[in-house]
Amino acid sequence: DQWNILLHGNPLLVHERLDGKMFVADGHHRLDLAKRSKQAGHGPEYIPAIVLKETDGYTAEDARVIAAFRNMSRGNVDPVDGARVFKEVESGAVHIGLLPPMQLDKTNLKLSYRLSGLSNAALEKVSAQNVPAEMAALVADRVSDPVRQESVIDLISYKLRQGYNYRAP
Repeated sequence: DQWNILLHGNPLLVHERLDGKMFVADGHHRLDLAKRSKQAGHGPEYIPAIVLKETDGYTAEDARVIAAFRNMSRGNVDPVDGARVFKEVESGAVHIGLLPPMQLDKTNLKLSYRLSGLSNAALEKVSAQNVPAEMAALVADRVSDPVRQESVIDLISYKLRQGYNYRAP
């Protein structure tokens, strides 16, 4: 509720578009807190920011994925969302050299990385059908064919709806 430089002082990540407009890619909540604290008379005068400029070759997608990596490195990740980010990076859609290093031993990062081995369709089924991420990761580890992945995810979902009692490994 109150701005604290030690807790909230990490630089925002901002993307500057070709037309000069700036968008916060990472740090929306910190910026909001800083503004509210400033209005209450005890907020920061300035907030540090890293600006990724489109004129320097940083696309909006680069900024979005870099922001996701920053959040993921802090442990803020839903396993399926993290898998989507890893899949996007592997697709070559962003400049990989711009991404910060990632320690996969943190929270759900390893699980997210394992889930990224699923096809896009199978990953969406995991999300839509409420298949436990741990089970889906086992499918990704053991089944490489995308069609079979989807079939196994469908079967797991069906069994869970029928009352199958799943216990995490």
